[in-house]
Amino acid sequence: MNIVFVSSIFTPESGGPATYVSRLSHDFDEKGHNVKVIALSEIKVDKNDPSYIIRVSKKGSKFTRPLKL
Repeated sequence: MNIVFVSSIFTPESGGPATYVSRLSHDFDEKGHNVKVIALSEIKVDKNDPSYIIRVSKKGSKFTRPLKL
């Protein structure tokens, strides 16, 4: 199954969505599902990120600008 999560924050940032999406995506990935996480984050790259994490800047991005986050 293909699963996509979009989160306004993601680990190592703290908060409920960061923790919840991190755990869910990890569990689904371990069960063999194709997981992608789009994290709207000020952190561009985290060396500890799994391969299924895509970080997109909250400000100035062509992706987020039309959404007016």
